[in-house]
Amino acid sequence: MRIAAPSRLAPAAPLLVLGLVLAAGCGRGGERSGPPPPLIEIEAPKGEVPAAPEAFRWAPVPGAAGYRVTVGDADTVWPLFLGTATEPRLPMPEARRGAIRPGRIHEWTVDALDAGGAVIGSGTVRFWVAAGPAPAGAAPSPAESAGSAPAAAFPEFPLPALALERPDGSAVDPLAAGGRRAPSATVFFFVRTDCPIANRYAPEMKRLAATYAPRGVIFFVVYVDPGESAEAIGRHLAEYGLPPAALRDPRHALVAATGARVTPTAAVVAADRRLVYRGRIDDRYPGYGKALREPSERDLVVALDALLDGRPVPRRETEAIGCLIGDVAP
Repeated sequence: MRIAAPSRLAPAAPLLVLGLVLAAGCGRGGERSGPPPPLIEIEAPKGEVPAAPEAFRWAPVPGAAGYRVTVGDADTVWPLFLGTATEPRLPMPEARRGAIRPGRIHEWTVDALDAGGAVIGSGTVRFWVAAGPAPAGAAPSPAESAGSAPAAAFPEFPLPALALERPDGSAVDPLAAGGRRAPSATVFFFVRTDCPIANRYAPEMKRLAATYAPRGVIFFVVYVDPGESAEAIGRHLAEYGLPPAALRDPRHALVAATGARVTPTAAVVAADRRLVYRGRIDDRYPGYGKALREPSERDLVVALDALLDGRPVPRRETEAIGCLIGDVAP
């Protein structure tokens, strides 16, 4: 099976704007004003390619002191990879190649910068990997397998002992009873403070926690970015009104155990530590760049109701849409 070239290409502005915002935040300058910069001739990758690219190449720009490259999914503003180079070529880190997957249209932008950080040239192009067996050399690293790579196999055994952290740094296994009555189910919401889709689900997470707590369900908000401090987590919980039980997973122990790939992902664990559901909260985001006014399928609710009623969960796994956990691998 091969992927047909898209007949309509959406504007490249979202990724371009995000790249500029990130660059400005890092103090690199690059503010654009006046007429658009000259186009840079893209050499590769572009169009259909047989495998995840090993490098990005473009024509040199006279007067350029450096280049900035942003790579992402065409239908989302969330970047898969950001990098800089002094020559008109940027290698793709082997660990990031697993994020370039068949079945997705990707878009990359290169900006040429002068010595002062101003943009003096820019180019954007789309590419997609032909569907088929994974190309040699494109296997993801273990960290990628827990994040950007295709979802791990659904575990059919009780989850192992877990070493997570409370925001204050103390260790905890959230599935260990520790003298208290075992919950009827435990729900983990995997989040990142900087993930816009996860943040938009905050009201629904809070509502679900309030609805199912009387039925013995415990909810945890799990922060997967090792760089997020206790102060940042506290501010995030307060700002978005999330359930107060927060955990940090800086070594991605729970990420690996459940196979979570993006934020937000919901994982439901039964009282016997078996994972019974993994995936989206609902179908409000049926795909990248697509959003429904109201969800038509509330997958997490269906899974919880089935588990609590003693019935098999009808759909144990769904595809969550959001921000790649592999981008913040430990």
